[in-house]
Amino acid sequence: LVLRPPVGYTVLPKVFRVETFAVSSVMFNASSLDAEASSGSFGFSGVPTTIRQLNFSRAELRLGLDVVEANTEYRVSFEVDTPPTQASRTDRKLWVFELTDSYALEQGLAAENLGTLDDFDLYSQVNFTVFAPSSPPEVVIEVYITLIDIGEYRPNRVDVYGPNGFKFLDSCFAPGQEETLKNYFVSCRERWSIWNGNYLSGAIIETVNGGFGAEQLPITVKLLTQTPPQTPATNTWYVRTYSREALNAWGLQLIAFPIRPMDVNIAYAASANTRVPIFMALRVRVPVPYDGHIHFAAPRLYQLFCPVIKMFHGPSEKPTCTQSDPILTGCWGLPSPLDPNPPIGLPLCDPAHELLLTFPKAGSNAKTNAQQNTSSSPYVMLAGDSLFISLEVRVPLETPSPRAENVFRVRVLDESKLTLDGKLNEFGGEVRDMPRVENFKIWWTRALPDRIITVALEFTFNLTISREQELAGQSLRVIQIVAPDGLKMAVRRPRDVTHLAPSSSLGITVWNWTGTMPRGLWFGLDEKRNVTGKFHYAFPVLLPGEGEMPYNNLWSVKLCADSPFCKTELLEVPLPGFFFGEEPDYDLSQEAFDALMGNHGPRCTQPLALCWFWLPWLLLASAAAWPS
Repeated sequence: LVLRPPVGYTVLPKVFRVETFAVSSVMFNASSLDAEASSGSFGFSGVPTTIRQLNFSRAELRLGLDVVEANTEYRVSFEVDTPPTQASRTDRKLWVFELTDSYALEQGLAAENLGTLDDFDLYSQVNFTVFAPSSPPEVVIEVYITLIDIGEYRPNRVDVYGPNGFKFLDSCFAPGQEETLKNYFVSCRERWSIWNGNYLSGAIIETVNGGFGAEQLPITVKLLTQTPPQTPATNTWYVRTYSREALNAWGLQLIAFPIRPMDVNIAYAASANTRVPIFMALRVRVPVPYDGHIHFAAPRLYQLFCPVIKMFHGPSEKPTCTQSDPILTGCWGLPSPLDPNPPIGLPLCDPAHELLLTFPKAGSNAKTNAQQNTSSSPYVMLAGDSLFISLEVRVPLETPSPRAENVFRVRVLDESKLTLDGKLNEFGGEVRDMPRVENFKIWWTRALPDRIITVALEFTFNLTISREQELAGQSLRVIQIVAPDGLKMAVRRPRDVTHLAPSSSLGITVWNWTGTMPRGLWFGLDEKRNVTGKFHYAFPVLLPGEGEMPYNNLWSVKLCADSPFCKTELLEVPLPGFFFGEEPDYDLSQEAFDALMGNHGPRCTQPLALCWFWLPWLLLASAAAWPS
């Protein structure tokens, strides 16, 4: 077998493999084909091969066969180097295959069996980079495409395609680019194309006259595109260049910039069919103007309620709340959970699953966080400011499924309701029917920076948990308290933790702490007793320094079946914390106050009668020794 590649190719002496469908060099017939298929060995089999002669443009292979059968498929595998440039190729682009014998080769005779195959297309490589200074979800951003190398030919068109989910604007040049790049490009327009069965949005950039050459590179082009809700699974960007005749070069960047959502935390107690507080903490990355908005959407089976219950951190005025604005998408005709006969196959949707918060223009003394805005400032929150609010939500009976449906979405909008930033994939918790807890309260002593204070946490089990009815692996064994980021438990010995409800029937047997996880405190329950009563304990906490208190200041109470990592979490309940200088909004009960101050129960044994005899004399002696 003689192989001759087109001009410019180099045959490599690495892998030569010849395979055939023939078995033992015998041509298939109907009976042998059926026999092979029934035996399970149907397919290609290797042919012994040795190299007779090899140079860069010709390979002669000696086949270990007595005869090469007619009407039989053979397959040859080998490696070559492609031509280094298009200029090194000729118009005669043919692969030549000859089947001959040793005598004919030695005598220089022409092969009796010869075939040719047209060469496949070869394109130059485009070397480019993709960069985006910011990439929030579902926002129009500027993407920087830097062309470093475009191959040998000057293109008259450059196509840029983003990953699935990106959409270029109809006029895709960023502001100012038409003037900046007027010597290279004429226009940029969006066009859709099919890649691997997917429609992708592309930016079609027409060049000036005959295009541009390598001497003018690199060139950076800023394009406008809308980002997808989250980073695509295949995050690849493509670039192709064309001349007037055909495609010239192509390139791709396999791992481009990700979608970077804003910092948002959503916390609530996922207790089935209950109306509970929901806490939203976020930090804005762009200035938010007055009359700007926050669009807050829960999973479609949830119900959100206006107004804002409390604002723990943020502007001086609470945002207004509405559920009737045209920007709210609603349910688009989907059936309601209250529909007695919903259509089969359609997901249920509660129209109250989303709301719109608005920051109205306040007086000249309006301020955001630690920054004072002047009356002329158009912004209610500046970049880096935070917002921490609570609303109310009704949790559905079951966890929304599939998991993609159990998602909270937060968007920051300007006064024209155009999206500035957001996070569209904050997943909700798993809805739980048991255990059931209520009346969560937190109390603390005076909060000052870098101080150890006392924190008391209280809640009640409003339904007794029978140990006999608990599922296997779902037994409530541990109550874990997690402090906000930056706060640390200052427990050093067991008596630092004080039980403030001695009359409670809740069976707490032990509490633990560790320096490895300084934010956590674990309380072990008696597994032989039913779970009921009140949890009320006080413990020391070390506060962070000035300006280090976290904006998403949430304590967490986890009811777990294991510790210390709570891998089997039965329920998590968030609890809003406190800030420096803030006072608790309730007082401890007399029982809790006595237990905290150490007045609950005897502290020592009764003194002996001899001690009572000497006690008055000791008091007189001490009074005489005390200076007047």
